[in-house]
Amino acid sequence: MKHFSVQCLALLASTATAAISYPALAQQASGTAGVASGETGGAIIVTARKREESLQDVPLSITAISGDAIIKQGVDDIRDIVSLTPGLSISEFGSGTLVSPIIRGISQLTGGQFAENNVSTFYNGIYIQNQNLIDTTFLDIERVEVVKGPVSALYGRNAYAGVINYVTKRPSDTFEGSIRVIGDEHGRRAAIGSISGPIIGDTVKARIGARLDSSDGSFEDPVTGIDFEGYRKFAVQGALEVALSESVNLLTTVFYANDTLDQPIRVAALGNCGAATGAFQPAICGKLPDYDDSTVARSANPAFDLFGADRELLLATAELNVTLGAVDIKSITSFGDNLYAQNRDQDGSGVGYSFRLSNGGTANLSTYTFGVSEDKSFTQELRASVQATDRIRATIGGFYNNYEADTQFSLYVDASPLPTGVNPIILFPIGASRNGPPPANIQFVRLEDEEYSAFGILDIEASEQLTFSAEARYSRQRKFQNQSGGFLTIPATDPDGANGLNGNFNLWSFRFTGEYDISPSAMIYASAAKGNKAGGFNSGLVNPADVVYDPEVNWTYELGFKTDLLGGRALFDATLFY
Repeated sequence: MKHFSVQCLALLASTATAAISYPALAQQASGTAGVASGETGGAIIVTARKREESLQDVPLSITAISGDAIIKQGVDDIRDIVSLTPGLSISEFGSGTLVSPIIRGISQLTGGQFAENNVSTFYNGIYIQNQNLIDTTFLDIERVEVVKGPVSALYGRNAYAGVINYVTKRPSDTFEGSIRVIGDEHGRRAAIGSISGPIIGDTVKARIGARLDSSDGSFEDPVTGIDFEGYRKFAVQGALEVALSESVNLLTTVFYANDTLDQPIRVAALGNCGAATGAFQPAICGKLPDYDDSTVARSANPAFDLFGADRELLLATAELNVTLGAVDIKSITSFGDNLYAQNRDQDGSGVGYSFRLSNGGTANLSTYTFGVSEDKSFTQELRASVQATDRIRATIGGFYNNYEADTQFSLYVDASPLPTGVNPIILFPIGASRNGPPPANIQFVRLEDEEYSAFGILDIEASEQLTFSAEARYSRQRKFQNQSGGFLTIPATDPDGANGLNGNFNLWSFRFTGEYDISPSAMIYASAAKGNKAGGFNSGLVNPADVVYDPEVNWTYELGFKTDLLGGRALFDATLFY
């Protein structure tokens, strides 16, 4: 799949973005929405290349959304980030689950519980591997950086099409605090607050914030009047920064969140074509019915406690910075623990549907899925940077990731009679009994994922105006997946995992960049970058040769221009990429 586009940004007063589309070329904003705090002399500071730099000095296409802009523009989740970032979209299963960010139209080729995204998501340097956690609660955010294009050499894990990086606020040098209260006509009630300041002079500083947020939901079922898409969220975050000496600094952060998400809104529609008249109609021809025109109830069956999804997340990180002369050493250690449960009406409503049975006739059935999963992650990155000469800067480092997930799913089929006056909908044929629900069916899946990688970065100033950069990373990734049991007719097999699937993947990533400073406020750059993501398993196939699929590879070539206007009050960026 090839993508050709031109991106442009005209940003005035540091908050407004403009995007124009033409039939042949897509012009998209690629600069900033809001000024990031921590700025120097009006310059927006980002860490997209793993060091602090002015946004306009980085030869990458970046959108940086500051903490101030997040508050002023009411940014609460990843959907709001999408609305402020041209070139970024998302797909999701519903209620913030199985979220897949998409940058520059490079969408997922694989999906499901253990699919790896094309865009890496980081939270304070912690790689978020579980798709159910990407749309997490925003609390005390310093800025959000969206880097477009493959940056696998810098970030590693699946930065195949880009990166989303959430950066939280550090403890402040002086005492400060804030509290916000939010409400709306959909029953939303939220309180968000934080306090920060020094504890022991300039040596020890701390910060803590909390968020309580709930909503009744903004979608109303036209049949039952029940609201959908509501939620209840709680989050707390703490940070402790200790200056162990003039050259040694330790920053630790802990983030805990517990969210309950209502049933996602799903609408079923009658098929009207695809087979002979009177037979099963699997498709819809013509215009899909509008949500408000549907007469199919989407409310949950009161016989079940269908809460949608519940997730509990703990993320902890320790960042150690050591300066030894001209050498800067950084160590980032992280631990993550996530518990996720779902209990939802799978076919969209708690309303009985008429399934066409394999042995003839129909039965009034509704399907419900129940599942629970727990995953644990540990990552360690160690890197050293040195300013070798006035014109040469180099970085070398290593990264380790260990991820384990255990998941249990079950499918329940309800054969109770339809409520009086509700018309059944024929969905698809299945092999089920007409005498009630089938025997209990449970699917167990275990995933183990381990990665080692080494990387290096070299920057050479050929002159005061011309700089060349090279980045490279080698990664070795091992995956193991075992699945036992299944839905409906799949018998439980291999309960001890002896016949699980194994895959080993060796990945090379590169990025080569040349940048030229036309003036102190304008630059052009050109780059070629290779991004990749590890392969995986087609666990449902029988032929062993087809079970393990290969990694995906993406080469992107980019030409960019950045400049400041009106003393930095206006920015203009343009990017041409293939």
